[in-house]
Amino acid sequence: MKITAPDIEVLARTVYGEARGESALGKLAVAWVVVNRAKRARSGLAAACLKSIHFSCWNNARANDANQLAMMTADLSDPVFARCVIAALQAAHGLAPDPTGGARHYHALGVRPRWARGKSYETIGRHRFYRGID
Repeated sequence: MKITAPDIEVLARTVYGEARGESALGKLAVAWVVVNRAKRARSGLAAACLKSIHFSCWNNARANDANQLAMMTADLSDPVFARCVIAALQAAHGLAPDPTGGARHYHALGVRPRWARGKSYETIGRHRFYRGID
């Protein structure tokens, strides 16, 4: 998979929007989900992040959405965003092992999506990660 600078930026912003309150491991896990999806779909990382309804931080973009505004305006002077960039680079280039074991799906602990019913998962931080779901 070819990885471009825009891919890393969109991946880092996705990690920021989805997992900025998580530990380094939690951020890395979300980044790896994107990488695993991109590999499966044979697409770029940005395309995997921006695919319709795949990552809630990109859904229903509104100018007054505080999460999206923070996600889109964060820069490297923000230490949390800098850690998201590190997670994006580590996952995209395989510099850190995949803590999800190949997961392509996850959700926050407080959410109970229908697709997750009865499936086995691994919890990392405040997210549940799933393998083998198409």
